[in-house]
Amino acid sequence: MEKAKRVVWRLLAASVCVMAVSQAVHADSLDEQRNRYAQIKQAWDNKQMDTVQALMPTLKDYPLYPYLEYRQITDDLMNQPTVTVNNFIQANPTLPPARNLQSRFVNELARREDWRGLLAFSPEKPNTTEAQCNYYYAKWATGQQEEAWAGAKELWLTGKSQPNACDSLFGAWRASGKQDPLAYLERIRLAMKAGNTRLVMALAGQMPSDYQTISTAVMSLANDPQQRSDLCPQHGSDRFYPTDGGGGLCQRGA
Repeated sequence: MEKAKRVVWRLLAASVCVMAVSQAVHADSLDEQRNRYAQIKQAWDNKQMDTVQALMPTLKDYPLYPYLEYRQITDDLMNQPTVTVNNFIQANPTLPPARNLQSRFVNELARREDWRGLLAFSPEKPNTTEAQCNYYYAKWATGQQEEAWAGAKELWLTGKSQPNACDSLFGAWRASGKQDPLAYLERIRLAMKAGNTRLVMALAGQMPSDYQTISTAVMSLANDPQQRSDLCPQHGSDRFYPTDGGGGLCQRGA
C-alpha cells in the first residue's frame, strides 16, 4: 500500500515538473518571437530585406504575424496578384490596418486599367470615395452604363471637392450627354453652402455654353456675395429663386 502511494506521488511530481518545463519553454518561445518581431521591424525600417525574408517564416504562429504580412503586401502593392490580396483580406477580416486594403487595391487595379478584374475583386461598392469613383468607372468601361451614371450622380452631388480619380468618371458621364446641366447648378449650390469657393469657380467655368449667363453670375457671386439676386434669372422654361437662409445658390421653381 505504501509502495503504491509512493508511486502515485512520484507520478504527480513528475507531471508537475513536466508542466512547469512546458510553460517555461512556451514563455521562452514567446519572448524569442517578440524579439524576432522587433528585429524584423527594425530591419524593415533599415531596408535590410534579406534579414526580413530570413526571419519572417519563423513567426507564422506569432499573433502579430498578420501585421508583418500586411506590410509585405502593401509595400509592393503594385505587383501583387489579386489572389494574394483577396486571400489576406479573407483570412484577416478584423485586422485594423487591413480594413482599407480592399479600397487601396481597387485603386491599384484601376491604375492597371484592369476593369473586369476590379469588378471581380470588388463586386460591391467599396468604402472610400476614390475607390467608388474607380468602381463606377469600371462599370462604364465594361458596358454597365446605367449603374455607372447613377453612381456618378451620387458622387457628383456634394459640396466637397472630390479626388482626382473621379475626373475620369465625371468626364465620361459628361461626354455621354447623360449629365443634366442642372446638376452643375445643384452642385454649385451645395458648394456655396459648404463655403467651397474654389469648387464654385471651377464648376462655373465648366458649365455648358447655354448657361454662360448663369456661369458669369456665379463667378461674380463667388467674388461678391452681395450680388445674390443676379444669380436667379429666368432661364428658358425654368425659373430659379434664391434659397432660404442665404446658404445655397438657387432652387428650381415649380
